[in-house]
Amino acid sequence: RLCPETNASNKETHDNIIEFNVSAYTLKTIPNPLQKYFLWAFVDIIPYFFTWLFQTVWYLIYFLMGGLLWNKGGHPQTIQPFSGIKTMPDGKSFECRIMDPILVWRAMAAHHSQFVWYRRLSVMFSRYTYINDLEKVPIDTSPVDDDDEDDIASLPPVVAIKEEDSSHQFLLTPPQMNALREALIPAILHHRPWKRIYSLSRDGDSFVAFQKLLEDWNGKQIGDQSTLLIVKTTAGDMIGGFADVPIIPLAS
Repeated sequence: RLCPETNASNKETHDNIIEFNVSAYTLKTIPNPLQKYFLWAFVDIIPYFFTWLFQTVWYLIYFLMGGLLWNKGGHPQTIQPFSGIKTMPDGKSFECRIMDPILVWRAMAAHHSQFVWYRRLSVMFSRYTYINDLEKVPIDTSPVDDDDEDDIASLPPVVAIKEEDSSHQFLLTPPQMNALREALIPAILHHRPWKRIYSLSRDGDSFVAFQKLLEDWNGKQIGDQSTLLIVKTTAGDMIGGFADVPIIPLAS
């Protein structure tokens, strides 16, 4: 979806255009705890492992017998990867085989206060540590109607409440804020100003501080419970999400 920035003085569309090239996936939930923590190894891992082992041995025999030399014009036999993403026959579902429990363990261990004993057991035995089933969600990419364009153009730019210390820049530029407001934020909140509650560079790398600031914000008054979470990765990518309920449950 294209969200052009329009100059209010001459109503001309500039080249500052944000394109939402987004793919959305849902993670298949496993409601049965026995299947999630035990049976999955017999249903998924063991058959797949023996298939992979058979193909590896067959490829080795094929290689030793000179198959690669005899089949110069063709394609050599391929082995299905033990880890990676496999597209299912319907073309919409994907099977993501991580097969790297150490990576998952290190990611969870970064949250020291949350990585309690039962989560350690879950990382070791849960199917989600090794295999995830994803299904692509269709997204409406139809062009914006003329009426919608008029409504969007009539909205004033997003107002971000200024902070005392202006050295900490926002992760989002004003055009990106306007585009996200139109794409994600409910219409009832379009005219409300934006206030930054937590900033890693300003408030420090602390989940406790993040939780405390969100609790203070969500507990102020009714209507101050919508949160837009924006994260900038070390690779420079932007990820995040919007929630119209408190991210951190209130103590009350």
